[in-house]
Amino acid sequence: MHTAIKTYIHLFENLSEIRIQKMNEFVAEDVTFKDPFNQVSSLPDLQSILYKTLKDVDHPTFQVSHIYQQDDSYILKWTFSGRIPVLGMWDFDGLSEISINKHGKICSHIDYWDASEHFYMRIPVLGSFIRAVRRRLQV
Repeated sequence: MHTAIKTYIHLFENLSEIRIQKMNEFVAEDVTFKDPFNQVSSLPDLQSILYKTLKDVDHPTFQVSHIYQQDDSYILKWTFSGRIPVLGMWDFDGLSEISINKHGKICSHIDYWDASEHFYMRIPVLGSFIRAVRRRLQV
């Protein structure tokens, strides 16, 4: 496994301001990051997202359970947990597709997880509406 991916996983499993500040050592300046809420194309923007996570979520924790590799691309299976002041405890599973460039740095990170089920449905009024729509669409 590439050193950059090991360091990147360690960053997420031990998220802290100091580790976020040092991301330029293993993440490309023009990194692409996408999740259900964000899409950015620079290291400073990715760092801002991670700083916001530390600010908005009490004890955010990522635990990587599986790593799949094909050349310089990786799929990580993980579990996130943390406490959001309005929503309470929050935990869900997801996948990340991560690529490493020819310079040995992380150049792309795309997250796949269901924001509808794991976030929007927990918001009081919006959650009721989404649950009703889901029940209507079920077979």
